[in-house]
Amino acid sequence: MMLTFIISLPALSGTLRCVPDSHRSFALGLQWIVIRLLGTIPGPILFGSLFDNTCTLWQNTCGRGGACRSYDNFYMSRYMMGTSILFKFLSTILFFLAWWLYVAPPSPPPPDPPPNTATGPPTTISDTPAPPNTPPNNHHHHKSSKYSRELKGIDNVAVDPI
Repeated sequence: MMLTFIISLPALSGTLRCVPDSHRSFALGLQWIVIRLLGTIPGPILFGSLFDNTCTLWQNTCGRGGACRSYDNFYMSRYMMGTSILFKFLSTILFFLAWWLYVAPPSPPPPDPPPNTATGPPTTISDTPAPPNTPPNNHHHHKSSKYSRELKGIDNVAVDPI
């Protein structure tokens, strides 16, 4: 059980780091569909055959085979532990193989520097140029008042690249 938790968190983190932000929910959904398909379809069939192989006494009703009445607990415990360790080891090997073969996408080029103007970039809302077809802003008395705010980071369209 501990090995399941050791592998599941890095797989989730790897998916979230490798997929662009716009596709993360789709990638996680697809990952869980694959996990459920590979776990819920062949898993019960495989473990059912392991139960059948460890049966020592089958119930017979009217000449037909029935359910198992007694299992060899020694072999059942060995088969279950061996199968679990085998698949955990296989998933760990495949996880590290994916980690080793992963190639990071190229980093984006650095943004172009802002144009060097004599007045500098606008620093307050009243300094920004008005969009075309809009009346000019005649409220310059707010420039130094408490209602103006500094444009920084993502708010400053003149400085940040689009």
